[in-house]
Amino acid sequence: MRGPGQADGTDVGRRTWLALPVALPAALLLAACGGNGERSESPSPQAASTSPASSSSSALPVPELIGRGVVLQEQDRRPVLCLGAVAASQPPQCAGPEISGWDWAAVSGEERAGGTTWGDYVVVGTYDGEQLTTRTAEPTATYDGPLPAAPEAPVRTTQCSQRDEGRRVVDGSKTTDAALRRTQRVAAGLEGFADTWLDQSTTQDESKPSDPSQAVLNVRVTGDTDAASEKLRRTWGGRLCVSKALRSQEELLTVQRELEHRPDVQTLASGFDQVDLVVVYDDGELQRSLDEKYGVGVVVVTSLLQPVPAG
Repeated sequence: MRGPGQADGTDVGRRTWLALPVALPAALLLAACGGNGERSESPSPQAASTSPASSSSSALPVPELIGRGVVLQEQDRRPVLCLGAVAASQPPQCAGPEISGWDWAAVSGEERAGGTTWGDYVVVGTYDGEQLTTRTAEPTATYDGPLPAAPEAPVRTTQCSQRDEGRRVVDGSKTTDAALRRTQRVAAGLEGFADTWLDQSTTQDESKPSDPSQAVLNVRVTGDTDAASEKLRRTWGGRLCVSKALRSQEELLTVQRELEHRPDVQTLASGFDQVDLVVVYDDGELQRSLDEKYGVGVVVVTSLLQPVPAG
């Protein structure tokens, strides 16, 4: 599965930070961009017009939004804009909001196979909660206009000091891959367990980047870090950092399960003290309501359609 400019996977689920022997959830690396909600001119002078933006009788301005994704139309069905993952098949398979006013004759770069037409585009238009009415569209390959700022993926680094006693190897016989797998299972059963990852940024021998003896095993818990370290040392003799988490994995998964049946969910993941919810579009109201229900910072909403950026 692949997503244009998105993290892989449209199914609701948990993701892992590294392909560790024990699959543990981690945060989805996305962040929402804001906007002023005003109408803007076409983001690129080369953009092909597909239809006028829909009018509104409301006194409030209808925000013009921009997004990048695969536009896909199967035979006689209406086209959809796939903002999330796309199955790399011929033709591809994906899902998303329906598009109103789409005209294949007004764009280029499309492909066809098995009665399906598709292409990767940057689109601008208005969204009513169910369908997108496009005003302009241009193939992503030729688009050079502004896009919402791409979020920077947070880098997980070891939170223990280099001087911390746990940052040294205490028993070389317990730094094997098998020992690592056993220790990860122990970690997952700790009271208040939050998450774990292997930090290889401090690897001394670059010729062995996957050598567990050269990496730092990080474990976070909401409870007693000293007690957790003592249990982990029974199976792990390598570099170890046990640090404090704000929320346990169990707490985050409880919230995640409450959100997974929302009809607007594109992807959903939990880890590193928060639940990441990705939806087609949020004008800020969804984020506010979830902050009120769970507390600020527990659920972070990312909108795949965002206001057209200035410039």
